[in-house]
Amino acid sequence: MLRLAITLVTMVTLALGVTSLKEGNDTSSFVVENGSLYTSKIVMERSGTSKVVSNITAPSSISRQLFSLWVKVSRNPKYSSSIYLFTLGSTSNSVYIADDVIYASACGRRASLKKTYKDYFGKWVHFVYSYGSNYLRIWINGQFLIESYVSQCYIKSGQAFTLGNQIPTGYKLEVAYANLYSYHIYSSQDVTSYLRTVYSDPRALAPWSSFIKGQLIAATLKKDSEALLSAASEVQCSLKSMNVTLFRHSFRHLQPSLMSLVDSSCNATSYDEDSVTFVIPYGTCGTSRHVDMKNTVVTYTNWIYPDRRNRVSRMTRPVAFACRVLYSLADKHTYILAYWI
Repeated sequence: MLRLAITLVTMVTLALGVTSLKEGNDTSSFVVENGSLYTSKIVMERSGTSKVVSNITAPSSISRQLFSLWVKVSRNPKYSSSIYLFTLGSTSNSVYIADDVIYASACGRRASLKKTYKDYFGKWVHFVYSYGSNYLRIWINGQFLIESYVSQCYIKSGQAFTLGNQIPTGYKLEVAYANLYSYHIYSSQDVTSYLRTVYSDPRALAPWSSFIKGQLIAATLKKDSEALLSAASEVQCSLKSMNVTLFRHSFRHLQPSLMSLVDSSCNATSYDEDSVTFVIPYGTCGTSRHVDMKNTVVTYTNWIYPDRRNRVSRMTRPVAFACRVLYSLADKHTYILAYWI
């Protein structure tokens, strides 16, 4: 579960069926099933060698790299070991977890991010690994963690790009939307667009499609919902309404005009090239209400249907979301809590 320190509560599950694709989007990152398209993730959970090697290698020596990807590491708490998230060319350029601490390396020079991974186990996390101008920089979920001086570091011509490597007993590694670029970035502001890039980016040197079509060793391609949702949606809850936004960077393949809430007459409130927004006053558009008198909590729930034309197919199951309003008898204040499920 991804918990967020913001003034809202959402309870979300997703299994989006995709109705169409905007012209120009790279469809190779989608999985076709029964005529419908789905975004995808790669799962590595077999102990031992388990990895994915991109079908694109370095065309020449690369002195600048930016790797953006979503990662979920699950671990049985009885086990503690080391696990590589990815390597670029060789393990000398990588990010890995050892004894619950995150490490990054460039040309074999290791830097501890001084950040335990315990808070991230079982959650989707966005990584940006950037090297250029003699500096290695790492961001997690848009937060800048480290800058380390490493001089003259290259990925050699012909070297491969790899997700995973050895999966320890009790661990599972899931990866989605990995895109490797042949340039680097400096600022946290630049990270935002990569946080929203949950598709195969045609601008990338090794896009997500090159991993999906690459060599999968003890790895499985599956439909994704959680990583896409973590990156691509936002729910804001007030005392009067739920405001739900889907970012077009990620949902380029959806047609807003076909989307609806439980009440099929309730359409998207607004949409443009950047986002799709639903504003739902409590008690409208089919919103359900559950009252917990003991704890003075009211939970409001609704669903976004991707395609109003086909609301019963398992291919078009809705996005569920909710807002929870808590009235505190102790201090006479109303609180709106915050977490994702």
